[in-house]
Amino acid sequence: QLHKISQDIRFMCHTGELKMVRDKDYRGSSAMPGKNNPIEAEQICGLARLQPNFTRQIWDACAFNGMERTLDNSSILRATLPAMFHNAAYCLEKMAKLLGSIEIDRKQCAKLLKEHKKAANVEYELAQKIAKGKSRIESYESEYK
Repeated sequence: QLHKISQDIRFMCHTGELKMVRDKDYRGSSAMPGKNNPIEAEQICGLARLQPNFTRQIWDACAFNGMERTLDNSSILRATLPAMFHNAAYCLEKMAKLLGSIEIDRKQCAKLLKEHKKAANVEYELAQKIAKGKSRIESYESEYK
């Protein structure tokens, strides 16, 4: 879930719906001074993608040993569990800071909604037509013609 939230924040920063609040000493990227990348969200995305791999290592150790507890199973647990929990805790701390540093640009949100209103309402309109007895295919084709 942290990955999904962070990814959404990244996308919304690129569309201008969200802005990262920075202190006055923030310099931006070396190639583009002043650029305000959502680096915290990018970092959380990368680290959150590690979590399933930690779990996979534990399951693999169990599977390869026929669910028998062996020394290699114990070593995997000793190495993986602390790293897994440390990573999760770090991501949660980073997310708490990230959420405190976001500003919503309501004007940009309204502008984008106005520009994409038809696309934003399509699913709702399709559901209404289907509820009234129209077939899914007819409803879909009538919305996109």
